[in-house]
Amino acid sequence: MKPKLSVPNALKQAHFPKFKTMLERYQREGKLNPSLLISGISGVGKKEICSYFIQVLFCDQALDSEPCLACPSCKRAADQQDLDLYWIEPEGVDEDKIGSHKIETFRELKSKMGFGPTAEPFKVVVITEADRMTIAASNSILKILEEPPPNWLFILTASDSSKLLPTIVSRCVEIKLAPLSPEQIFEALKEEQGTQFQSAAVQVASRAGLGSLTRARYFLDPELTKTRNMLLGLLTHPTAEWMRGVDLLSQSQRHLSLGL
Repeated sequence: MKPKLSVPNALKQAHFPKFKTMLERYQREGKLNPSLLISGISGVGKKEICSYFIQVLFCDQALDSEPCLACPSCKRAADQQDLDLYWIEPEGVDEDKIGSHKIETFRELKSKMGFGPTAEPFKVVVITEADRMTIAASNSILKILEEPPPNWLFILTASDSSKLLPTIVSRCVEIKLAPLSPEQIFEALKEEQGTQFQSAAVQVASRAGLGSLTRARYFLDPELTKTRNMLLGLLTHPTAEWMRGVDLLSQSQRHLSLGL
C-alpha cells in the first residue's frame, strides 16, 4: 500500500488557486482538458497538490472546489488505492540514482485503455517526474496524448518541463507552481510537526529550503544540523575545521548538497 499523501494547508493556499478556474469550468460545463502538466522545482509540492486536485474531481460531495475528505472516493484517492487512479513513478529511485520511466510501463498502460472508469468520473493517470522519461517512453506517451480515450485524464508532473518533448508540452495545459516562500515552508513544517514543533530549527530549515519543502525537511535532520554548524565554524576557524569538514561532506550526497 502506498503512503497517503498529506497536503499541508500552506501548500493548498500557495498552489491550489491556480486550479480553481479549471475546476469551476468543469463544474459548470463538464469540460476538462484531458492532459495536464504540473511543473515546478523539486520538492515544491507537485504530487501533494495533484493528489488534492484528484480528490476534488472524485469527491462525492465537493463544494466550491473543496473535497469533503471523508467520502469513500476522497479516501481512496488520498491513499492512491482507487481503481480509476494510476500513479506511475520513475523506476530505480534511491539515494544514488534518480531513476527513469521505461517504455514497458506505458505498454502495460495501453493494454488497459479499452476500459472506461468504474466508479469515478475519470480514469486518471499520474506520471510523476515525467521529465525522467526515456525517449522511447516519451514517444509512447505522446501517441496516447494525441488520441486520449474518452473520460481519461493524464496528469504529468515535471521539475524541468524543458526536458520534455515540445510536442508533449503542447498537448497539455501547463500549471506552473512557484517556489514556496520561507514563510509558506515554515507554516507547512509547523503543521507537519505538531507537538514536536521546534521554532528555531524550522526557521533555519525554511530558509535553507530555497523554495522546496522537501529540501527544507532534510535540514530538520539533527545530523545535518550538526553538519551545518560545523560548516559555519569553517568561516571562523578554517584551519582547525578543514579536515573534519572534508570528512563530513564525503559521507553522503545530502551532506555534500548542504555544504554547497
